[in-house]
Amino acid sequence: MKKVLAVIAVLFGFLLVAGGWMYTLSSERSRADGYRALLARAEKEAVSAKEEAARVAANIVKTERSRAELSDALRDLRGAVDGLQKESDAARRLADEKDRELTALRRQMVQASAVQTVPVDDGRLVAVEKERDDLMRKASKDRARYSYNLGVLFEQSGKHDEAIRAFEESIAADGDEADAHYNLAIMYDTVKHDAIKALHHVDAYRRLCGASCAGNADLQSMYRRLMLSATEG
Repeated sequence: MKKVLAVIAVLFGFLLVAGGWMYTLSSERSRADGYRALLARAEKEAVSAKEEAARVAANIVKTERSRAELSDALRDLRGAVDGLQKESDAARRLADEKDRELTALRRQMVQASAVQTVPVDDGRLVAVEKERDDLMRKASKDRARYSYNLGVLFEQSGKHDEAIRAFEESIAADGDEADAHYNLAIMYDTVKHDAIKALHHVDAYRRLCGASCAGNADLQSMYRRLMLSATEG
């Protein structure tokens, strides 16, 4: 009987030890599964991080390319602005020369009239006046286009107040500068949130562009929206 009890005790002890081993093995397996899950998650996050890094790098390249293109466009626009300024100055100088020529011709006519009874032919005077007027109109057109391009340059550079002043100077030089009216309408609407001024310039643009604007649904929608905002304000 004692031997049987001893055997049972040994078997019970063995079972306890085996149970401990099984528990330990199960715990280790659970821990290993946890490690494998963490590793898989880390690998997935690493792949996502690489993809995100690739997207960021692509965006940087795209941004740099856009910045370079904008820089080139601004440089070209500055060149165009400078060219228009030179043309406007040249036309103004020629107009001043015609003014001086007109003054000299008028003086000659007065002197000739004082000593002659035959009327003096004023054909040359009329011709010079026309040349002077044509040059003045060209100078005004050049000045308007110069100011408009300058406004576009300021607008693209984020200098909104300077852009608005330049567009207004363009209109002051040539009231028929439709593009300047349109850009002012956009800026007063989206930047200054002044519906009344925006409406004024949209109306001027619609008047200047005439029938060509009739089918512009976006322009008509903008006009109706500004009309409503100006009325409510």
